[in-house]
Amino acid sequence: MTQETDRIIDEIDLRLINALQLAPRASWVQLGDALELDPVTLARRWGRLCESGNAWITVSPSTSVFRQVCTAFLEIRCRPDRCESVASALVEHTYAVTVECAGGDVDLLVTAGTPDLEAMSRFALEVVAAIDGVESVRTRLITQWFTEGSRWRLNALAPGERSTLPAARAAGGGSGPSALSAPDRALLRELSRDGRRSWAELGADLGVSAPSVRRRLDRLLQLELVTMRCEFARPLAGYAVLTTFWGRVAPARLEDTGRRLSREPETRNCFAVHGPNNLVVQTWLRSVGDLGAFEQRLADSYPDLDIRDRSVVLRLHKLLGHVLDGRGRRVRSVVPDVWEVTGGR
Repeated sequence: MTQETDRIIDEIDLRLINALQLAPRASWVQLGDALELDPVTLARRWGRLCESGNAWITVSPSTSVFRQVCTAFLEIRCRPDRCESVASALVEHTYAVTVECAGGDVDLLVTAGTPDLEAMSRFALEVVAAIDGVESVRTRLITQWFTEGSRWRLNALAPGERSTLPAARAAGGGSGPSALSAPDRALLRELSRDGRRSWAELGADLGVSAPSVRRRLDRLLQLELVTMRCEFARPLAGYAVLTTFWGRVAPARLEDTGRRLSREPETRNCFAVHGPNNLVVQTWLRSVGDLGAFEQRLADSYPDLDIRDRSVVLRLHKLLGHVLDGRGRRVRSVVPDVWEVTGGR
């Protein structure tokens, strides 16, 4: 491991990452103007972050697209000596979008997406359950997404710096079908690997013109079908603890509670699932010591929410299709395609 690869993400890196969370495809000149730093220096810095796996830009389907497919939260128990090998097998499946090794009553948590319920059933019962070392699989179908990981933000920029970044394209201005077409999905696969590739590079790989690629992505963003997101190795930046909370909320209060929880700065994902514990909240925290304070805040602010269980992720093996090492750095990608009929095999 080289010193460059292993270095901690510093303050300038965090400012750059925060800027790219807000404007993922802004030019280096625009970013330099906002951060008052040399554009060439920023480009070089970003290149080092990407090369080391410490940061990357990808693309994610939005919550509206999640409603068009079947998503589920799989709670997997493994033989004690097989947990790592089961996780290694799961990361290769395109239906297994995120794979986490958990500390708690279950060993692995998998956020999965498939074209439909039938495909999810096959994936859970025939693919996952058949992996050597898996003892049980409990499938919690996700009934409503309130927020997903692309909305999580650092707070590394001053208000003036944020205001000088190019504004995100306003949603709702596009027109056309709300489902993703085959060309849309092909573009998303390329952007999943590197969300800052030039229009010319994308066009060459997809066999279309650069303006055509740009118009397609603009349309997807306007229709809120996809979001761009800047990810980074959170343990190297001081966000070492990923937690999952299972809660119970009265059905009449579920949507309001889920939407309010989605606005908490620590929230990574928040979704409703079927079953007695009908709300799942996943958060990024700085330390295990923050758990108690965060849970107390939930108790004080959300009297309708009864936290039934909680878990701390011991290792995040895969995040939105990107395979990570033990320190949260991207090693490679297994691009998810939840529309592919044979994707889980």
